[in-house]
Amino acid sequence: MNYFELLDQLHQLYVKSYGKQLTSRQIVNKLNRTIPFTDVKIIKIDSISSLKNQFDVSGLYDPELDYDNKSCIFLEIVFPSNRIFTFDESDLTFEHWHYFAIDIASILGHEFIHLHQSRKRHFNEGRNYKSSEKNIIFKENQEYYGIPDEIDAYAFTAASSMINQKVFYNKNPILEKTPIYNIYRHFFGKNDKVTQLLVKKTKTHYRKLERQYNDIYSKKRRSK
Repeated sequence: MNYFELLDQLHQLYVKSYGKQLTSRQIVNKLNRTIPFTDVKIIKIDSISSLKNQFDVSGLYDPELDYDNKSCIFLEIVFPSNRIFTFDESDLTFEHWHYFAIDIASILGHEFIHLHQSRKRHFNEGRNYKSSEKNIIFKENQEYYGIPDEIDAYAFTAASSMINQKVFYNKNPILEKTPIYNIYRHFFGKNDKVTQLLVKKTKTHYRKLERQYNDIYSKKRRSK
């Protein structure tokens, strides 16, 4: 998955929809047609607790469905109930859509990491992480975030946060300022081998994202 190609397609979807009024179902239908991966299916959830234009996105990879050659990555998008969204600066702005697109691209990237992990192991289960913490909250979080598969996938999430800061906001990308790094530092400490592995894998994913960015935009410059 080229992160920036996907973002570009999502941005173009906004441009094509500009001035139109769409329901959440219509938005999801357009997203399902726009996202070019047969492995992915987007699911709409309407909620009265969501704010005016707050779209909460979460992802899931199902290895059993993948083994059966079915759609296996699911994006759940929670929309405010009973809303019609106008694609313009008075309602659903491009800025809001941009943040939404970044959520979609980064979460899909995270789930595709899990897909590749599972396929590489021929769908055998990966390793777990055993915590020796006494505090139950720390123990539960360590045993989730410390799983090697999750370290790799969350490293992509951290790397995408960094590349977004550099590319879209012209800021110096600093891993220590990403939400993911601070979660790991909180539950493991910055010197723990789990946190250090996250740092190492984040650097690898960040270099890949830089190459993807350079590839797509160098092609655009040559085509002009």
